[in-house]
Amino acid sequence: MKKFLLLVVLSLFWLQLFSGPKKVQNFSLDNKMQVILQEIKEFPYINFSVLVKNGGAVDCESEGLPLLTARLLLKGTKKLDAAKLQEQLDLLGARIDASVDEDFTIFSGGVLAKNAPEFFRLLADILFNPALQEDEFQKERNKMIQGLKEVLNSPQALVFNYFKHLFFQGHPASRLFRGTEKSLQQLAPATLKEYYQRVYQPAQLVMSFAGKISRAELQKLIQKNFAALKNSTLSSPAKVSDFELKKSSCYLINKPDTAQAYFVLGFSGKKFGFAGNEEYELFNTVFGGRFTSWLNAELRIKRGLTYGARSQMSSFASGGVFYITSYTKNEQLAEMLTIVQELIKKVNEQGLTQEELLSSKNYLQGQMPRKNESWQAIALNNARLFCYQLPFDYYEQLLKRIDGAGLESVNDFARQLMQNKKYILVVVGKAEILKPALEKFSEFELLEADLNF
Repeated sequence: MKKFLLLVVLSLFWLQLFSGPKKVQNFSLDNKMQVILQEIKEFPYINFSVLVKNGGAVDCESEGLPLLTARLLLKGTKKLDAAKLQEQLDLLGARIDASVDEDFTIFSGGVLAKNAPEFFRLLADILFNPALQEDEFQKERNKMIQGLKEVLNSPQALVFNYFKHLFFQGHPASRLFRGTEKSLQQLAPATLKEYYQRVYQPAQLVMSFAGKISRAELQKLIQKNFAALKNSTLSSPAKVSDFELKKSSCYLINKPDTAQAYFVLGFSGKKFGFAGNEEYELFNTVFGGRFTSWLNAELRIKRGLTYGARSQMSSFASGGVFYITSYTKNEQLAEMLTIVQELIKKVNEQGLTQEELLSSKNYLQGQMPRKNESWQAIALNNARLFCYQLPFDYYEQLLKRIDGAGLESVNDFARQLMQNKKYILVVVGKAEILKPALEKFSEFELLEADLNF
């Protein structure tokens, strides 16, 4: 009997300890800064994501300025220079990184829970009391320019830079997050400071935390470090018009020193959180989203043309793109593009089978939780969902919809996506070899590799 009671007590203890994260909570300050919390008690760490509602395609005509500004914030405050700031982060067991996408500037990282009070003071200092020193500005700008030069030596990175620029041509989403050498050279410290003062307002921030911290403790720390901050202006970022691909085009980017040809073929996609996301996930898993996908099976496994081929939807507030990408020897590009055309035809004429649909469901139910339930992913996803006005249980509900989706609806979605006659094809490689191959498929514009668009 005693052994039985001991087992019951231990079972209840472990059930409580590992019962998973609590319900998502959120609150706002009087200055309109938004705060989100998902408490996870199991381990002594707090992950966070801070979203600034101003990304590469929002209210900023200077390519590279949002990312340069974010990186400069991590290079010192008015109290701590760059070296001492990093020392403090190390001392607290903390990390913080900066990135940019179409809609947001993103600061992500984590800290040991026991050091939360000191870290929140430091985070407020980083975001709202940066030094923005001119010497650090020059260093970071030079690093970004050097990074662009390295892109020119990477055909894979180069093809995606060109594709983004050419697919969204004429729309703010065409701006490169890292900028161009020309756009970065034209930036001045005064321009960056003006941008920082206009954009980094409490009302423009969404802060999301996932980890070992209670709501009461978080509210206390947020109130102490952020509540007194004022908005110098309450103007919202200018609304970005929805993207529409107007015509098909093909581009050949000449890079004579590469033996491989890299391509990206893109079609109009969907906005973030679009209806039918479950049909997309099921279709794309079979078409190009896993190792045994149609694309990878035909191009890699059966024919050995490449080491990898995939397809993916990239979505944001004002649009999206569905793209197919791979690489092969320059001499084999024509064969590869022919196979891709045949697979697109297979989508439109045959579609997925019931067996493939079941396999896709099982695959996604195994993989999606792993992808979305890391602490860092939880913090970032919750912030994104809040900004896009989607429910916090969006991904849980998506899994349920995936389980209930039927074959007909999945194939209908796939056909609508792939029957679009408008596309953009970008190829990077040795033009001397590739020109005859591309001429069989489409008229194309020949460009020399250069990131100063």
